[in-house]
Amino acid sequence: MPEAIADNGDMKVIGILTEDFRFFYELVRRLKELGVEFVSLEKGTKAPPNVGVVLTTPEEAADIDFEPLVAAEDVETAINVARCVLAGGTRFRTVVVGVDPGSTTGIAIYGEGRLLATDEADSPEKAGMSLALGPYGVAVIKMAGG
Repeated sequence: MPEAIADNGDMKVIGILTEDFRFFYELVRRLKELGVEFVSLEKGTKAPPNVGVVLTTPEEAADIDFEPLVAAEDVETAINVARCVLAGGTRFRTVVVGVDPGSTTGIAIYGEGRLLATDEADSPEKAGMSLALGPYGVAVIKMAGG
């Protein structure tokens, strides 16, 4: 079940609209790994009403008439931003960052209790440097025992 639900209770999914085969393939692979629902879209067709955000490449963004539109070179960035959009935007009252400092440092970011992004880093120090969360009312960082 996808983690992002619109405020009105309707299930919203990610739409993928790109002719870049490598970007498409990597998006589909990663979204399936994460268990996030998505639909593949075609140029010139209208997105179904259950699409809450469309992912594409920066090169193709100007040709796509959909809002909100996420154009990113990196698959992880595209998915993380899309999750934020589906969760209600990119600004939250409360953000919780969970850090698991094992052999590979795992990071999970939640906004208003919804999973927004996950990542891995070589060390907790590098994990902290990769988080540019912006201005929030409350930011909570939780670190596991390892």
